[in-house]
Amino acid sequence: RARARAAALLHATLVVAGPEAAAQLKTVLPGCVRAIRDKEAGIAELVAKCVRAIGHFVPIDSWLAAILPALTGRPRRIEQPVNIARLADNPDIN
Repeated sequence: RARARAAALLHATLVVAGPEAAAQLKTVLPGCVRAIRDKEAGIAELVAKCVRAIGHFVPIDSWLAAILPALTGRPRRIEQPVNIARLADNPDIN
C-alpha cells in the first residue's frame, strides 16, 4: 500500500513539475525500471503512468540518455533506435 501511494505521489509530482522533472531523471527513471516489475497489484500500472508523464512533458533527448543504461546495462548513443521512444508519443498521462 505504501508503494502504491509513493507511485501516485510521484506521478502527481511529475505532472506538476512538467519539463522541470528533467533535472531528476537519472534518479527517477532507474527506479521506475525496477518498480515496474513489482508484483504488488497496481504498482506497475501506476509506475507506467509516471513514465508516460515523463514522456509527455520531458523532451526525448533529456530522458533517453538516462533510461538506456537502466534498460540495456550499458550506455548507448541517443541516435540508436530504441522502442522505448514510443512512450513519448502516448498522450495518456492520467
